[in-house]
Order: sequence, then C-alpha cells, then structure tokens
Amino acid sequence: MGSPPGERGRKPNEGPVHRVTLSPFLIAKYEVTQAQWKAVLDDNPSMFFGDDLPVEVSSEDSQRFCDGTGLSLPSEAQWEYACRAGRFWVKPDDCRSATRSGHNMSPDHRQRGFGFRPVYRIAW
Repeated sequence: MGSPPGERGRKPNEGPVHRVTLSPFLIAKYEVTQAQWKAVLDDNPSMFFGDDLPVEVSSEDSQRFCDGTGLSLPSEAQWEYACRAGRFWVKPDDCRSATRSGHNMSPDHRQRGFGFRPVYRIAW
C-alpha cells in the first residue's frame, strides 16, 4: 500500500510503500443510483435528478446508506487495491485515491483492470 517515490502526483504522506493483508471483500462495480438510494432512504440529496443517475452525496450520507443496507464503505487499503487492480504500479490516471474531495467523475469512462470505471471522487 502507498505509492512508490517516483509516482507522478505522489504526496509526501503516501509513503512509505508497505505490505498489507486484506481479507476477501466485495466492492460494487457501479455507483449507487438515485433509484437505489430512494429505495433505502426515501430521499434524494442529488442536485441532478434521474433514477438511473448516480446519487451525489457526502461521506456522512454514504455511511447512512451503508447503515441502511448492512454494507460498508471500503477501507483505504481495499479502495487502493481495487483501484490499482491488484497491481503495485499503475498509470497516474488509473487511480486518484489521494484526492477524495469534490463530486466530479473523470471524463474517461474506460474500464480499469478489474472492470471498474473510474468512480474516484464520487462520494468522499
């Protein structure tokens, strides 16, 4: 876990690189839609409406949804593993786990190593 010293965009607090052991876990491949959100919480905090659109929420709201479904948000190690698709090194645009603010999805919707689309910064 962590990023290698030469990785573009690396911040000083992202090292040193170290091993972590993860238990098996599941992570959603797609964002939670507004229809799914409303089925669990009966509200919709999004600014852009559409049942098939991703819900736009804060980390506190994300936790509320998880509490209502029995799910959990991924840990930092789980998120990084999924984002990097199990690889130690990735191209800089494959993972932006250090940037966890804002609600902008990348214009690049190509699938990554495990079949994920780049959904970083959606609900942090």
